[in-house]
Amino acid sequence: MQGFTTFKYFWLLCMIAASILNGTPVRHPKNDELLICENNCYRESQIIDLTKSYSHVLFPKFYDIGFCGGSCTVMNNVTNGESTKRTTKCVPTDFDFLQIYVQSRENNRTSPFDTHELVVKKCGCGQY
Repeated sequence: MQGFTTFKYFWLLCMIAASILNGTPVRHPKNDELLICENNCYRESQIIDLTKSYSHVLFPKFYDIGFCGGSCTVMNNVTNGESTKRTTKCVPTDFDFLQIYVQSRENNRTSPFDTHELVVKKCGCGQY
């Protein structure tokens, strides 16, 4: 019984950590199984130089578009003693747009250009 109590507290700590990291609540496990979560999903910085590929970009010249790194694993411990592992992938869950100012090659005019769903804002675990 002491092992089960320790396991229950581990699950509770894991649930709190996942809630803090993802900003989303974790459901309590069903009666017939317990979940152990390992969530190392996070947003990492990825700065790109827009002028390398696009010489007509005036602003911004460098921008942090970000990417998702880490891993997400959920292990199911079923009451009959067998355990299975489901792997999910750390993926973008929220994006932001990026406004780029470009100079036209034809008439030298500056105009804004919006890119949608390019900048990673938040990351989370998703099935794949």
